[in-house]
Amino acid sequence: MSVTLSTEKSPVPDEESLSKFDKALDLLKSNPPEQRLDIQMPYSQFLELDESWSKIKSELFLDDKSYPRLSYNSVTETVTVVTIPKSLHEVAASELRHQAMNSIEEYLSHHSPESIGRIVDAGSSDVRGSGGGYEHSVKQADGLFQYIGGGARLATVAFEVGFSQNYDSLLANKDMWIQGCHAKACVLICLNESPRFRNPTHPFENVGDVAGEKEAMNLHADATVPLDGSYFPQIRYRDHVWAGGVTEAFIEVWRADGHEKFPLIEDRRPHHNLTATLGLHVSEFFQGDAWQSLGIDDFIFPFNGRLYLMRLRTGMVAMAGSRFADFITMQ
Repeated sequence: MSVTLSTEKSPVPDEESLSKFDKALDLLKSNPPEQRLDIQMPYSQFLELDESWSKIKSELFLDDKSYPRLSYNSVTETVTVVTIPKSLHEVAASELRHQAMNSIEEYLSHHSPESIGRIVDAGSSDVRGSGGGYEHSVKQADGLFQYIGGGARLATVAFEVGFSQNYDSLLANKDMWIQGCHAKACVLICLNESPRFRNPTHPFENVGDVAGEKEAMNLHADATVPLDGSYFPQIRYRDHVWAGGVTEAFIEVWRADGHEKFPLIEDRRPHHNLTATLGLHVSEFFQGDAWQSLGIDDFIFPFNGRLYLMRLRTGMVAMAGSRFADFITMQ
């Protein structure tokens, strides 16, 4: 991420500001798994933080798509640091992106094959705001589609994943994508893991074969959660919870004029009436008058909820195994 430093002289930071700066930089450098930090910071100090982090990234040969990630919301003056997530978070975004891209390519292959290459799954690329007070904002989505046209890559549909206690932050992200980056839609995937994960307070005893322990844990986790994604219970091993039950999960599709909510999981089980579509139109993955110029009918593509839950199940099992492996390796 390249940043142009302001030529204006910054005010002398007070002790609290320095503490926030150091706290954010320490988290960026240590990168412990599954951490999120939201702190208030003026733009001038964010630039200093970003410059410091850019130098460290260069020394460590980290690219902008690697974790940890540093972003800034200039409307709320909020710095956000997100460290490397586990697989449940990653799968929640990647499976939706995969379903969306498959539907887009399938439809356009029959109606406008030459347009397929203009729709890009940009993953988690850095994007800067361009309006609505977000001009100084920097953000990486959990998934982002862009339209290539007129020499520009324009945001169209963004995907953000978070846990229920960070819902307000998800809403702030949504505002930036729609108001600041002019995205047509922002898809929020919200999960509630209960209880939230905490590492054991004491090391395990009688651990001889670490590799064998990891294998036993993985087998146990795999056997705990049904393969068909019909139940999302706690995953407990060695008398400790390595993945809380998924008590709730839902998807919200936000646009400038409102939103729709689609329940996925309630009380650890699939919603009784999973939606067959999230209401996303192929036209929403185009910008400007590009869609109208094609002269083809629009298409609302389907959502495979059962497959999505099976993918979440796989991510949940892998997450529990990874947490256990991290702990037992470091103890």
